[in-house]
Amino acid sequence: MLRIPLLSAFIICFSITQAQTNDLIGDLNQDGFIDVLDIVVLVNIITGQIDASEYQLWAGDLNSDAGSDILDVVQLVNVIIVPLDCGD
Repeated sequence: MLRIPLLSAFIICFSITQAQTNDLIGDLNQDGFIDVLDIVVLVNIITGQIDASEYQLWAGDLNSDAGSDILDVVQLVNVIIVPLDCGD
């Protein structure tokens, strides 16, 4: 079960099936994991060091505000370091 805290007020929980692994919000490098490498990619996109693909624009917009910024970085860090219980 993947837990993605979108805002402090609510949390979205959903299961990842094998078919969904390629389209995982937060997985900017598409390796099937959400980790520090995805943070690096997101920061590089935000600072203009790399040009984002359409997938990366979608995967990097964790708060669904139609853009990637520091709020998405914070959200991505929280996904990685804050374990949440969704009643698995």
